[in-house]
Amino acid sequence: MANIFSEFVGKLKEAIIKLKEVIIRFATDKKTKDAVEKTKDVVITTTTVASRQSKIFLGTEIGKNIAIPAVLGALIGIPLPVIGPFIGGLIGAAYGYYIFINRPVISSGGNAGNNSMSDRIEKVDVYAELAKLDVLKRSGTLSEEEFNQVKSELLKKK
Repeated sequence: MANIFSEFVGKLKEAIIKLKEVIIRFATDKKTKDAVEKTKDVVITTTTVASRQSKIFLGTEIGKNIAIPAVLGALIGIPLPVIGPFIGGLIGAAYGYYIFINRPVISSGGNAGNNSMSDRIEKVDVYAELAKLDVLKRSGTLSEEEFNQVKSELLKKK
């Protein structure tokens, strides 16, 4: 019995050593490093754009009316595992939207608010494009001159 156990332990050690070698080869492989770097760039760009868009949305009247009930609904739903916060947030957001569409509307006599919102969205799009360009430059797809040329064109639009 002791012989079978020691043989098993020996084979297990060999398998662990081989697995360690495979992991080291995988972790030091250039393709793996490139994939990790590109993934980081995509995550950074996506997070940046999503953060800016969220700030713009929360700065609008509808965003303010929906966000607070959604957060409160999500917090109330926490005791129900997994689905509770989602359902609570959804109900809270629906309630906030209902309150928003049924509020009394005060006319300001112009559409400065609409222009302001479209200007904000356009600026975010410029920032999103700049973030994408930065990723392309760092990956080597764009040269420094190409990057600067497109960047200056985007900033002129802003």
